[in-house]
Amino acid sequence: MVKLACVMQRRHFRVISGICLAGFLAMYIVINFYLVHVVQAAVITWDGGGATNNWSEDANWSGDVEPTSADIATFSGTSTKNATIDASISVIGIDINSGYTGVITQASGQTVTVGASDFDISDGTFTGGDSTITCSANCAFTVSGGAFTSTTASLSLSNTFTVSSGSFDPSTGTVTAAGTGAQAWDFATTETLNLFTVNKTSGGAVNVASGDTLIVTSTLTLTDGNLNGSGTVDARSNISQASTFDGGGGLLDFG
Repeated sequence: MVKLACVMQRRHFRVISGICLAGFLAMYIVINFYLVHVVQAAVITWDGGGATNNWSEDANWSGDVEPTSADIATFSGTSTKNATIDASISVIGIDINSGYTGVITQASGQTVTVGASDFDISDGTFTGGDSTITCSANCAFTVSGGAFTSTTASLSLSNTFTVSSGSFDPSTGTVTAAGTGAQAWDFATTETLNLFTVNKTSGGAVNVASGDTLIVTSTLTLTDGNLNGSGTVDARSNISQASTFDGGGGLLDFG
């Protein structure tokens, strides 16, 4: 009986040890995955060292390497030289910081995709072109200074939309509330869009902040999701509602 008890205890110990080892391995994998992604999200600063204004010219960036999909493209007082997005780009973030007074232009035919480190404009000027700008999942779009003019194509936003200062010009394009989950829209009392589409899947919602009015001068397209929040969506032209749209508790004003 003593021998059997000892064997059982040893087996029990080995089971516990195996569980602990598996737990440590899982934790190690998660931590390393996180650290790798944090390390890879490098800040690449526009230093204007190139012969042209082109985004694609490596010499215009710190370290002489243009930002990749794992990097945050940063504009600051380091160089106020104008920049032209001369090729389609995909970066994890764009920061246009205080001190940058130049103009960033999206050239014709070139798309812009920004990831989870957000699209922040606090100075300078961003001028959209004729191709899509996508602020993908978890990408917050914020204007706290400077001037942003959207593309004549589609600006797709999957996270918060905030304009606290500066200016947002929708141009003649479409602004689309995309992705899943609740999406806060907050601005200084009123904000005007040209074409606005709500296409929030999995029960997602556009929540306009209390006291704010979102004015839509052309067609408001309600494809999927909800309109919620204490603010108002003021539709001043046509409304196109699909059977897949979920409704919501927000206020829709017919102009």
